[in-house]
Amino acid sequence: MFTNNSKTRAGKMAAAAALSIGLLAGTAGTASAATPANYAKTHNISASFQFQVHQNNFFHKADASSTKFRESSIAAGTKNMLDLPQTMYAESTAADDTYGSDNLRITEKDANGTLHIRDDQALNFYWHGTAVGSHLDLDIAPNTTRSFWIYTDGAGGDYVHTLVTITNKIA
Repeated sequence: MFTNNSKTRAGKMAAAAALSIGLLAGTAGTASAATPANYAKTHNISASFQFQVHQNNFFHKADASSTKFRESSIAAGTKNMLDLPQTMYAESTAADDTYGSDNLRITEKDANGTLHIRDDQALNFYWHGTAVGSHLDLDIAPNTTRSFWIYTDGAGGDYVHTLVTITNKIA
């Protein structure tokens, strides 16, 4: 049986583990009150999505790897709408009936041209099950390239893991 001291220690260790997992998985974020109403800068944004998809069906296992590229330009003066942001969408090649998708929601965070990106990822199925999702929020400074991994794992061993690389070039 745990003593009060060991319960406290175990609780602290569990809290520390939960915190570190949360930090690794990304944290939910919202734009600050100082978010400009319109884009202050013109952005040329490019993104690559390197998908790894695994289907762990009882009768059939399958894997698929694919890379997709997207480009977008957002002109200075464009409305910076938090409820209807600019988007970039990419969908992986399917591993049999399982595939992944990433939807980047883009807003300008400040007048310097820093972008706030929210990646909503889904593990999708053509004929069975409900999509499983995860998300990651991050900021990208002007004239910077940033890469990150995002993972969505299903209960049965299916997964989509994506390496996303985004460039925020100010025109």
